[in-house]
Amino acid sequence: MEISTTNDSDGKPWCIEPFVTLESKVWGNWGLCCRSKPLKEHARNVSPLEHFNGSTMKRIRKDMLNHTKTDEIKSLCAKCIEHEANGVQSRRQLKRHINPPRVEKDGSIQFYKFETVEVKFFGNLCNLQCRMCGPLYSSSIAATQRKQGEWHGPVHHDVWKDYQAGDKIQFYSDMKQILLNTQLVKFTGGEPMMNAGILDFIEWMVLQKLSHGLSLKIITNGTKINQDLLNFSKHFRSFEIAVSVDGVFDVDEYQRVGTDFWEVDHNIDILKRYGNVHLTSTVTAINVSSLNELFMYAKAKQVPITMESIVLFPDYLQVKVLPREYRFDLYKKHPYYPVNVKKSLLDPEWPVDLWEKFRDKNPNITEIIPELGKYHDSRI
Repeated sequence: MEISTTNDSDGKPWCIEPFVTLESKVWGNWGLCCRSKPLKEHARNVSPLEHFNGSTMKRIRKDMLNHTKTDEIKSLCAKCIEHEANGVQSRRQLKRHINPPRVEKDGSIQFYKFETVEVKFFGNLCNLQCRMCGPLYSSSIAATQRKQGEWHGPVHHDVWKDYQAGDKIQFYSDMKQILLNTQLVKFTGGEPMMNAGILDFIEWMVLQKLSHGLSLKIITNGTKINQDLLNFSKHFRSFEIAVSVDGVFDVDEYQRVGTDFWEVDHNIDILKRYGNVHLTSTVTAINVSSLNELFMYAKAKQVPITMESIVLFPDYLQVKVLPREYRFDLYKKHPYYPVNVKKSLLDPEWPVDLWEKFRDKNPNITEIIPELGKYHDSRI
């Protein structure tokens, strides 16, 4: 075991997520949060409350209360640990303001106080092939990679469809208890606007009269409008729509393969009639050069924008793969960039092997970023 040397031990656990979050992965395993690696427990044979107060969660909570970063925690929470090591604010740090509920000596929590419920096992059905995504999260990518012999798993994950009747009854029974003490229900994907299982669950919350006390959030690629889902949204305490946009015009269409920027632009106007819309961008080596244009677009649309997600995987899309001189010029040119983006630009490391891989994977990148032309043949 290793005792954490962080100086944020203020009586709160090392990370709050396992105390206030219920989260499943797209393929069905339970997790600690949306950034964690999957746990061994699977939603098909472990119900929501069995998972939340199961032996794994109790053990992790006790270790986190003691700020003891075991090998288990270092593995599960590798993404936040790596972000912090690179000077980027992690999800763990962003959530430190939340107070934990009462925890029993064995690590269990009997008086639930969920900040977020994010059940993602309704599937990976998606119409885009974003360059920073993969077959586990996009059925479109899975289908393409399967044809190419690069993916041998299922094209479409849909754990909920495989649930037996008794398991569904137990799921709904647990969720009744959970949602009475929950702030936010969040749906990602795949693409939530395409997912029938998500729509069924939202309708169930409305019919069970649970929705009025809940905030609803969806993270969508903005290419689809599901009118039934939007109509149900009025029954929730609030409705938040995060639209993933990674640039304007050709930048967005290059990074988010299959999207149509003008279609998304039109749909944002529709979504604004139903809830609070904001844009969210995944920062990569592809779009970091043109974030200023994205800021201007968000301002023109009168919607806020967040850039909390700095890509780590695939490794050849990390910001640090760009030549140091080019990154430093961007830093000087755009001093208003968010702190986490500026730290990525100032990373002293330049992994030339990943730079070469980035160029190989994006042979036409100078059409998107003409300024990279002078560096295109750079070697250490």
